Amino acid sequence: MKAVLPAAEKAGVKLALHPDDPPLAKMNGVAKIFVHADGYARAERIAGNSPAWGLTFCVGTWMEGGGRMGKDIFAMIADYGRRGKILDVHFRNVSSPLPRFVETFPDDGYVDMYQVMKALRQVRFNGIVVPDHVPDFAGDHGMHRAGVAYCIASMRGLLRRANEEVG
Repeated sequence: MKAVLPAAEKAGVKLALHPDDPPLAKMNGVAKIFVHADGYARAERIAGNSPAWGLTFCVGTWMEGGGRMGKDIFAMIADYGRRGKILDVHFRNVSSPLPRFVETFPDDGYVDMYQVMKALRQVRFNGIVVPDHVPDFAGDHGMHRAGVAYCIASMRGLLRRANEEVG
């Protein structure tokens, strides 16, 4: 990061850190770093106060980790979001935290995704929010077209409601 961030700053580029997915301390014999809030705090310390550093807030990965992550979704949004360090959001839900989970549509998991969207609006996040790991609808045959359309429509509805409530 110390070598890359100055070049990113000079080019006007921002670098977004994504958590290890799934957030396991070790996977396939390889140790992981970004599986806990402490990993992000460490990365931010290394980055200093570089305007080029931030995070991709992968809601699904954070929910997969559940209580193991050190901070819940809303604490992460409040902390990093209020400081403008959330650069983009991967928006998905999961059935439950580790050790077993299934990636689901926004309205079908264990977290109320309206509360996530509302929290993002409360910190005035105005970046990109994208559907992530979209499940297939029957007949989609791996193309995800109907699933992506469903996710985007769900996200737009949640955003509209959050905008009405939060402003």
